[in-house]
Amino acid sequence: MSTDLPVISRPTSPEFPSIVRSRASSSCPPLAAPLVPLQVNQTLQKQKGKLASSCPQLPSAETKGQRLLRREQEEQKFLARQLQHSGLQTRRQRSIVQREYLQRSRDADDIEFLGAKGKDGFKTFLQKKFGSILKGWRAIDSENSGRLGFHEFCHACRAVGFHGNFKKLWSELDVKHSGTVSLMEVDSEVGKYIRTFKVALIKRYGDLAAAWFQCIDVGKDGQVQEPALAKAVERLGLDLNPAKLFNILRGPSSKGVSLFEFDPETWKRHMAGGLPPIQQENQPAKKEEQLDKAKSSQLADSFRQALCHQFGTLLAAWREGLDADG
Repeated sequence: MSTDLPVISRPTSPEFPSIVRSRASSSCPPLAAPLVPLQVNQTLQKQKGKLASSCPQLPSAETKGQRLLRREQEEQKFLARQLQHSGLQTRRQRSIVQREYLQRSRDADDIEFLGAKGKDGFKTFLQKKFGSILKGWRAIDSENSGRLGFHEFCHACRAVGFHGNFKKLWSELDVKHSGTVSLMEVDSEVGKYIRTFKVALIKRYGDLAAAWFQCIDVGKDGQVQEPALAKAVERLGLDLNPAKLFNILRGPSSKGVSLFEFDPETWKRHMAGGLPPIQQENQPAKKEEQLDKAKSSQLADSFRQALCHQFGTLLAAWREGLDADG
């Protein structure tokens, strides 16, 4: 008995014509044969290749060193492109011309600028502003310490109105690299005259105040002239030119040398009444002996204090003042 039954089609219409199909003709097509593993791998590889060709390639991970090297190379390339720019070359040439012009202008100004002339310009400044190198140094060394360090020296110079190349000036003054400068470094002749004269007075009289009244201003006039200094130099047995010593000590507008011009610190003590006692005449022998002992002790103390005040330490006083020749 046949099992093929007809299939009733839809009603006949212009859109849907009647189709009579058998059950056998309407059955599904046979399935394809199952794929073996090799075919599966090949198929997957083809699909991966299609995906790789269609998707953009991601960069591989780089190390920190490679990243820094790449950035440096990019910066070098950028700078090389900038340097080759025509506008930059023009600006560089213009800046070079401007720097050369400013340098020439500074050099022209330095010719008349005392601050650019080192030690000689500094001495000229002191001479013009204060009338003498000694008075100018005393204005710089306002605390009368005798020596100044670099920072103290620069601050004091600016305070009195001197400006310039302080490093150059310091290198010319501090030749021994001691770290300090004194009047001897500024002007060796002026420093030698002042040091020799005062050290001799301290050795003989123990104190500059006693030396002033007993050796220099014997007549208590308050001001001495060149002959009085000549007698004092002769009395001390010094090989100094009295006229030069007088010009060094005398102020610019003064007709003579006063105690203030001789030593400002001694003048201050004199005005304050702190001078050492001077031996009086016609006293009993016992009292005179006691005064001599007290005076000798006081003179020794005053001598040490004067040396420390003048040179800073007793060792420096010995090397620079007492035993200058070694």
